[in-house]
Amino acid sequence: MSSVSGDATNPTLVNTTTSFYHAVLGAGTPNGINSVLFPVYPDLAYDSWVTIGLEGAPNAGAGEANVSTVQSTDNPWSTNFDPGAGQPGGNIAIDDGIGGAWYALNGDANGVAGDDLKVLAGQFTTDWRAQRSDVHPGLHQRRRWSHEFRDTFYFGAGGPVEGCDDPDCL
Repeated sequence: MSSVSGDATNPTLVNTTTSFYHAVLGAGTPNGINSVLFPVYPDLAYDSWVTIGLEGAPNAGAGEANVSTVQSTDNPWSTNFDPGAGQPGGNIAIDDGIGGAWYALNGDANGVAGDDLKVLAGQFTTDWRAQRSDVHPGLHQRRRWSHEFRDTFYFGAGGPVEGCDDPDCL
């Protein structure tokens, strides 16, 4: 997997009913997270971030590289998601005309699925139920777009509560 991206036509949304947790030493990607720090700073293990296959700092010897983000000036989705200094983060909404993404470059090992055929796209820690995530990752192979996958995923209680018209149930 090379990226998770969105724009006005194909938005990417990761929403919660409250906010996303961010540790003081955390960041919007796991590029600088070192698990050696978890015993001293246990809250760092619960930091929220977006990724392409990484759970911490990349291992260059294994062919891994940093996850990057791109956002428009009019829609600073990454800054909204992680405002810094451990402040609670807002929803991810990549849904404007210019669009945005988080990505790894072609050839980075962290974008290649393992035996389970999965690539991690984010860690989202919240004190309530994550509502909905519309993810549109493109899979890049051999310098041509060969696959695209679009779906809606529900977290927490498993989706909308049947028979409830209250937005908090959706």
